[in-house]
Amino acid sequence: MKKLIPIGVLLACAAVSVGCGRSDEYPGGETKIFTLPGGVRMEMVYVAPGSFQMGSENGEDGGKHEKPVHRVTLTKGFWIGKYPITQAQWNALVSAMEVRFEDRRPVAGFSKNGVLNDIVSGMDTSDFPMETISWDDCKALVDALNKADREGVRWSLPTEAPQGPASGVYRVLRGGGWGLNARICRSAFRFRDGPGVRSIGCGFRLCCSAGPRE
Repeated sequence: MKKLIPIGVLLACAAVSVGCGRSDEYPGGETKIFTLPGGVRMEMVYVAPGSFQMGSENGEDGGKHEKPVHRVTLTKGFWIGKYPITQAQWNALVSAMEVRFEDRRPVAGFSKNGVLNDIVSGMDTSDFPMETISWDDCKALVDALNKADREGVRWSLPTEAPQGPASGVYRVLRGGGWGLNARICRSAFRFRDGPGVRSIGCGFRLCCSAGPRE
């Protein structure tokens, strides 16, 4: 999926680890370093099972799609990237996994070969969030990770509906970013876009079902 950019996130995700253990061994908020293919390290945070209130109240500056506020329960814990995937992490994963895309390989807009290269001329953008990617691009990476994994860990994109909708053509986006106002940066905000659309307003995080062994 996609969204803003440097700070926006896709409701889809993935990651890679060296070893894995039972997710329920960790307390909520625990952080671990995952070593990705290509030798890139990524910090992830454990989200423990539990319940929370999703949506916005009537007094908030939200749309009708954010209402009513409702209780959501997570029956299983999972790990999610502490930060959006960077350009270095993306390139290392895609190259190491030999990921193939339906369209040409994505190129970050804010990079030396991107459409906005004049803005970042002379800068090292390897730690900038990877953007100008689509849900399809992210899913191609996730599928490659799951196919190659030997530990039984399942990688995915962040989602609030693991089973997915029964019908529809859009994918959900959430969060906020460098070029958006405060209303859109609220945690309750949701957006939508086609699965193949790429934009500089879109970044993503990775998730997995278990964490690295001690």
